[in-house]
Amino acid sequence: MSPAQYRLFKDTLVHFIQTDKRTALLEWCLFQRLRHYLDPEFIKVKASRPRHRSLKAVEKEVQIVLSVLAHQGSGNPQSAFRRCADSLGFAAMTLKLPHQGDIARFSRSVHTLAGCYPLLKPRLLKAMSLAGGDGVAMEPVEREIICSVAAVMDCPVPSCMALTVER
Repeated sequence: MSPAQYRLFKDTLVHFIQTDKRTALLEWCLFQRLRHYLDPEFIKVKASRPRHRSLKAVEKEVQIVLSVLAHQGSGNPQSAFRRCADSLGFAAMTLKLPHQGDIARFSRSVHTLAGCYPLLKPRLLKAMSLAGGDGVAMEPVEREIICSVAAVMDCPVPSCMALTVER
């Protein structure tokens, strides 16, 4: 594929995503994964530089991402959220309602979290992997969200996800 063909492919995908005037979460995931893995092959990509030394500095963004993830699974959103937030030391953090975590806000939050220092990223992704259903199995949508967030953060997917059995 030439750079011009890639641009056309990417523009076409964006057109399909925007056709219904809203971006679904899985559409966002698909686009982010495509952008992360293919853009460097066709255009010069500038790596994000670390800006946030602690998760406390990005607490609101963590809350939004964990809330969206908790609402996507098949288990109880409150208990899924609690598992994730507690593992990060955010005992007072509360689950946001589904409409409070729209895709644009979710996307901005994930891109802000990409600016965390490298050692914080695996910790956050590992906590996200605790959201799975009843703490036992992870739904495919949860796995897709975590893998897409990992791609945006330019961080490997936690090894604990490979051990999770799907229902």
